[in-house]
Amino acid sequence: MSGNETVVYAERSWNPLAAKVRLTADGLSLARGSYVRAGDMNLTAMAEAYLRGKWLGGRGLERELARIRNGPGAVPLIRVTGSAQVIRVRQAAAFARALGELAVELSGGPAEVAAAGRRAEEEGVPLWMARRSAAGPHGGLVTVALDRRLVRADVWAAGVPGTPAVRLRGEAGLTMEEVRTRNPPLTVTVAGRPAVLTVLDSSARGLVARLRTVKTQWELEGRDVESSRLLRGGRPVALLTRRRDFEVRYAAVEPLTDVRYETGDPLDAVVAHFFGAVCGVGDENALIRLGTVEPVQDPYGAGGADGARHGWDTPYSTDLGHSPSGGAAGGWFDGGGYDGGGGGGGDGGGG
Repeated sequence: MSGNETVVYAERSWNPLAAKVRLTADGLSLARGSYVRAGDMNLTAMAEAYLRGKWLGGRGLERELARIRNGPGAVPLIRVTGSAQVIRVRQAAAFARALGELAVELSGGPAEVAAAGRRAEEEGVPLWMARRSAAGPHGGLVTVALDRRLVRADVWAAGVPGTPAVRLRGEAGLTMEEVRTRNPPLTVTVAGRPAVLTVLDSSARGLVARLRTVKTQWELEGRDVESSRLLRGGRPVALLTRRRDFEVRYAAVEPLTDVRYETGDPLDAVVAHFFGAVCGVGDENALIRLGTVEPVQDPYGAGGADGARHGWDTPYSTDLGHSPSGGAAGGWFDGGGYDGGGGGGGDGGGG
């Protein structure tokens, strides 16, 4: 934090031990010394909802700003991973306004926020979902949007018009045990047309993940402990390698699997990153990395589009963050939880 930072919300109390929340352009100071940097927040998603008179919560649920009360309450904060961290503050409405205005400013203003919203609509992926990109063999980017708990993945390439997107959908609340079958209960499309994802158990090749369309078939087979080979029609098209510990230990968002392209076809690159996001590689080849360890009650939340009931102000994790959890991501968790100053014990407000 800088020494001349502008404070946009701060709580005061006569009790020096009381937890206090403090928001600046650099980030958010919370109870017990915890801190969320502005760069670790999904500012654009919060700004876009704020400009529509809404506040964004976990799973993309929204609530009318006018329904956030002036007194003590909980306000969700969306992190860059797409997770929702619920902040308990003494002046909920004031905090939401301060964070919303700051999010708009740091996102480049209303015009930039509106443009980001239009791009998200074109991509078919909501703004709150984390987007991770890697250079493709075609000179453009390959982008991955993933939520392991909602059992959803979208992968597409930019720079080559007409390159198909690969999308996966499953029922939220599925467990890893339920998806790790020969015929996972998942819907996959390539360019909007149905594709079939299966997992084969070969005595010679071990587990092999297969994605088949009407015209093409890709297979992901293990190569060694750390890497897997992607084949199209039996020919190698990419090498996928697990990231090393030092590459992921301090990352705010789980990095994409390393992909070395062996063709210049952007669709091969999209499929490679699809497998890298959805499946394990190396000695975990073809193990689907989606779903939860334990069954989840009410996985979508009961709030509906307006977040009127349970869900909007509930912590939510996409399992793409940096703290160990033993979740579906193989030890990744992104900080969905409660934090902040609480609702009582003080005489201060925010501003």
